[in-house]
Amino acid sequence: MVDFAAFVGVGSVEVTERSRLVLLGERMRSAAALLVDRSLGLRNPDQLRARPMEGQAAWVRAQYDDADGTAWRELDVRQLVQHEQFLNPGHTV
Repeated sequence: MVDFAAFVGVGSVEVTERSRLVLLGERMRSAAALLVDRSLGLRNPDQLRARPMEGQAAWVRAQYDDADGTAWRELDVRQLVQHEQFLNPGHTV
């Protein structure tokens, strides 16, 4: 299990009733899960505006803004589970 907030360098997930484990599953040949502070569900890509991909990690597939100006990132899970820092035990809880 990887604390995703700690992994991206923004603190740690405070475990509450809104916290979730996102299982990455066998398809990615990984027995891993991301601990996140909350899950907001799926977004309709037609309601998002693409943003430039400047300086993003290899595991960020795309960036978007919604109508409220909130930034969203699409993860490339296959790249994420192969990333050296993701596999480093120092980033797991």
